[in-house]
Amino acid sequence: MTEGGLGGWHLHVTNYKHSMKTLLLIISLFPILGFAQANQPTIPVPQRRSLVQGESAQSLPDNYRITLTVTDKDKQSNELSLVVASPEFAAETIEPSMAFSGTITPEEGGSVLIRYSLAATAAIPCQTMTSISPSGKPVTSTSIQYKTSNAHATARLQIGEPLQILKSGGCVYLLSISRLEKGAEKAQ
Repeated sequence: MTEGGLGGWHLHVTNYKHSMKTLLLIISLFPILGFAQANQPTIPVPQRRSLVQGESAQSLPDNYRITLTVTDKDKQSNELSLVVASPEFAAETIEPSMAFSGTITPEEGGSVLIRYSLAATAAIPCQTMTSISPSGKPVTSTSIQYKTSNAHATARLQIGEPLQILKSGGCVYLLSISRLEKGAEKAQ
């Protein structure tokens, strides 16, 4: 063999030994790397609650209409009404911007226990600025900030009698529940 051929073979064996050492080092670090990754603090990801609760194992013997009426001293009233035949209910609306969910439990004597969660979003004008347009006329603009109000509670309602559940500033929230007669929900 020539010296070049032997030198090439020696270089190949040296690279092979170096590669094996590197491979063994990497393999020996796998458990340590896995342990380090397993002990990393996890960032909790909030679960987004689905509005569709699925089929309830329990249903109510009658349909009920839940009505939430919001009146504002400066504006007309808004009404959210939904018909339910199961204890769970949920609604998210755009106009007015609110989320309303909870459970109802009819009781003896005509009352209904309602556990609810309510969130309403309102646009609040924050700052008015006046600037001069390129044509030299004043232009007024108002920045708007959106604020959300929340309420979570349990109340006992009498069928057909509205109950004021929240008053905030000039807004009054009235909640009522009625039992629907068979076939009445079709016409409304």
